[in-house]
Amino acid sequence: MSNDSVGNSSNDNISNSGSDNNAENFLHTFGKVAGINLGIMLLYTILSLMLNSGSSSYDGEMGTALAMALFIFLHFVVLIIVSIALIIAGKTALAKAGFISLAVVLLVGFGTCLGVVTAI
Repeated sequence: MSNDSVGNSSNDNISNSGSDNNAENFLHTFGKVAGINLGIMLLYTILSLMLNSGSSSYDGEMGTALAMALFIFLHFVVLIIVSIALIIAGKTALAKAGFISLAVVLLVGFGTCLGVVTAI
């Protein structure tokens, strides 16, 4: 009986370590996807600030906010299309990371747009 319980506990440890490995792989994948998306977001934030830097104070800030909102919307649409394509291709881990990253992009993007508008 003790051999059975030892065997079961070692099998449980093996299965638990496999699920831990899957979780670590997902977190690693999510970190990469989120990092890439936040980097893209940083680039178009800088671009929208540069495009409207020569305008007067009020017009420049509103133009920046509108440009950022447009870029965030386009980023949102592209992320949805890519995530759906990844689901169809059978890469569900990347698709899940894409959908979670989508939420991060929306939250950070909304905060950034709000920050630009309230700075007026």
